[in-house]
Amino acid sequence: MNMLSAMGVMTALMVSAAGTGDEATSSNTVPDQEQRRTFVGLAVPLSPYGIAVEGERALNERFSVNLGLRMGFKMGTLEVPFSGETRQDDLHVGVVPAARFYLTGSVLNGLWLGPRLELAHSWTSLFIGDSLDDTRRALLLGGALLTGYSLRVGQSFCVQAAVGVGATYELITRKGVSIVLPGGGKEELIPSTSNLWSVSHRAQVAVGWTF
Repeated sequence: MNMLSAMGVMTALMVSAAGTGDEATSSNTVPDQEQRRTFVGLAVPLSPYGIAVEGERALNERFSVNLGLRMGFKMGTLEVPFSGETRQDDLHVGVVPAARFYLTGSVLNGLWLGPRLELAHSWTSLFIGDSLDDTRRALLLGGALLTGYSLRVGQSFCVQAAVGVGATYELITRKGVSIVLPGGGKEELIPSTSNLWSVSHRAQVAVGWTF
């Protein structure tokens, strides 16, 4: 559903762009130094981990660089038999540098394709009742290839949508914590590390302003 939603947004943007072809053509005739070359806005990934502040800067008519600062958090509770209420808190922060090559139109107003690098750090705490049961930190390093469409609306507003696929490597560290045994004694859990590779789709929608 997330991928389909983003593809639907991209289709709508492309149809809108086709319907305003005359305006786009006249916009592209404006001298390069007079065009708005920078985008700043909010990007909403159609997946976990919240929102990102994203900026894009044109280096020439068909090429731009992009940087996103992402933050997200998630808190949830569930009932576990014999353990009571369990709560898991997640915090995720990251930085996403990228490049975009515009296949049609010009920067901030056309179809583009580009790679991006994904660097992030996440923290997870698991509570059983009021006691901390486990903590986990993960360092994430990944990359993705996306295709998207950017559409200027009016003089300064811009809407963007993108879909793609990426791979992520996670280095996970679990910190040992003391737990109370039924007899009243304590047991120290041993810290451990593990790693995980994953491949998944990417999808996001961004809205913001150009200047």
